[in-house]
Amino acid sequence: EETGIKTIRGMYLTTVEGDLLNKIPSKGDFIVNVLYSGSNFDPYELQITFKNQNDQVLSYNLPSVTVSGGLFKYTISNLSRENSNYVSIDIEKQKPVRTVQSNAELNPFLGISVGHFVTVGTFPDLKLYLKTETKYEEQALSPYYVSPVGLYYKPSDEASWLAYGVVGGKYDLVGESIKTLPKPTEYLYNGRPIVGRILKPDGTYDYFTVMVDSPDPYKRWSAFDLYHDQYFVLYYDYPFEYNNRIYNKSFKLYKYDDSKTPDSAKYVFIGHFLSVPTYDDLILKIGEFVRVNETNKIYKVDSISGVDYTFSEVSYNDNEITIPLLGQLYDVGDIDNIDKLEPLDLKDVKITLVGDRLVYYKGNTIWFSELGQFDYLPNTNYIILPLQSNDEITNISYFRNSFIIFTKETIYKMSGTFETDTF
Repeated sequence: EETGIKTIRGMYLTTVEGDLLNKIPSKGDFIVNVLYSGSNFDPYELQITFKNQNDQVLSYNLPSVTVSGGLFKYTISNLSRENSNYVSIDIEKQKPVRTVQSNAELNPFLGISVGHFVTVGTFPDLKLYLKTETKYEEQALSPYYVSPVGLYYKPSDEASWLAYGVVGGKYDLVGESIKTLPKPTEYLYNGRPIVGRILKPDGTYDYFTVMVDSPDPYKRWSAFDLYHDQYFVLYYDYPFEYNNRIYNKSFKLYKYDDSKTPDSAKYVFIGHFLSVPTYDDLILKIGEFVRVNETNKIYKVDSISGVDYTFSEVSYNDNEITIPLLGQLYDVGDIDNIDKLEPLDLKDVKITLVGDRLVYYKGNTIWFSELGQFDYLPNTNYIILPLQSNDEITNISYFRNSFIIFTKETIYKMSGTFETDTF
């Protein structure tokens, strides 16, 4: 597999109009300009992280990214600047922010379709959301209507062991009895129901299985006419299989319908849905990467419409090295010093190749490109010859291991290597 090295060589801030900034403005949008080197470099391969003086990560939106020569230009919008006296900026290789099992969970993201539900948080601080066309809409859910579902051991038999047990596996044990086992924390083992055995001191086996504690909502909440049209959640805080998918955290959602008979049928099952730790786990930003486990492919968020995303596959090499730029510090405040960035006038400029650099020359000035990157001219990579006002450089030619600089009136010899002591 081919690998390469990409480098972030520097950065600076400008207004959206292109004026140089010496601090992060206290309000409004601005642009992070990133100087880079390396081939096949996509601007979305980089992640920009803002942190305040308390090392808190600051949120922001990225409405646009453009490429201009050796520059990536990132428009930063809605940066959260609260309680930030100064901000550090890290620019480094972006990693996938989410991993999903298959493309079916990529679009719709996490497999959550419009009209489906999701819970956020952990019991007892659990919130219920309905996915609409434009957002996740929080649903009224009383804490009393949320109940965790526990696991416990139940005696089993040799036939079940022969069907599901794993000799030498996690649940092939030696001990006294089921009562000595620690509380179970999983419902499945290698995607199969858990059936285990314990070899007792007398040489016989006790067989056991892991059961779910009272998954029947009627046994949990009974029947009461004031529950009508209310949601009820059984929260599963352990791996659970549903529709051939393993959920690490999930829940069953019921709605109470007092018109149903008998009472045990009043809880109408709506579905088994995903639960995520935080609301941010539901939300992606433009440019963020998602990995699909089944194919090991990486996809980038191209656009967002409401709660729906469009993705495109990107080339991503885990082994490729990107040299980061870390800890760039900027004050936050009102803009009191804006420098106009004047473009370099390349009209009538002549060029030649000097080693691994492209050299531009005009008037009394010679500019040197970055090594191997002919469209990037660092602002310190130039020399000025002490010429008279009526003199100018006319040509640079290679002659006997040196470059000769010709002007209208003078000849200079350029030897050694630029940016070294030999120059």
